[in-house]
Amino acid sequence: MADTTTEATQPRDQDRTTNDILATWAQKPVTNFDEINDNMTAEQITHMTNRPDMTPSDYLADDYFRPIYEYLRDDKLTGNKDVDRKTILMSDNYYLESDLLYKVTPTRGRKEQRILNSYQQLCIPQKYASNLLKEWHGLLGHYSSRRLLPTLRTRFWWPTILTNVKNVSKICDISQISKTVSKPHRLTLNPWPVPACPWELASMDHKALARKPRLEILIS
Repeated sequence: MADTTTEATQPRDQDRTTNDILATWAQKPVTNFDEINDNMTAEQITHMTNRPDMTPSDYLADDYFRPIYEYLRDDKLTGNKDVDRKTILMSDNYYLESDLLYKVTPTRGRKEQRILNSYQQLCIPQKYASNLLKEWHGLLGHYSSRRLLPTLRTRFWWPTILTNVKNVSKICDISQISKTVSKPHRLTLNPWPVPACPWELASMDHKALARKPRLEILIS
């Protein structure tokens, strides 16, 4: 006789919300990254990545974030009129939470406005940006910049994020090997000499197979 009590207490799949499914998935340890498929969501990737353990000293050591961080935390300005004017104007788009600096970026496109009114982006000092970018680039299947940038910019921000995302594929060995070459280098065309008699010149075209032939085809 089946245990009806246990079955009754467990929610059915159609009764579970998306948050419940992701929460259950996040509690499971990931030991084999080869099992990751293309259907993985960005929220699942967030649970798998290691967020940098940033402290106030990291923001104060960063030339870009130091003025805005000191102004929000200590109400302190640098004394440089140009820098202070920019800091005061930017202060409405930043806030502090648990000693971490966040930036609020409004959406620009109509499609984005249907999903979110604004982005709550965690500010990443430049010293952590490279490792964070490489980790997300690898876990997301070595996306190109057009697919990687929309995923990152809704969660993180640093001043050179656009340039770094565009260049990450250039320094990734896997991306360079697997990408499709849109502009292959071709050799210059050299005309063959005109033969004066039969069989004076012989030539043959050949092409390497794109993939290895299947074993059953060779046997048949």
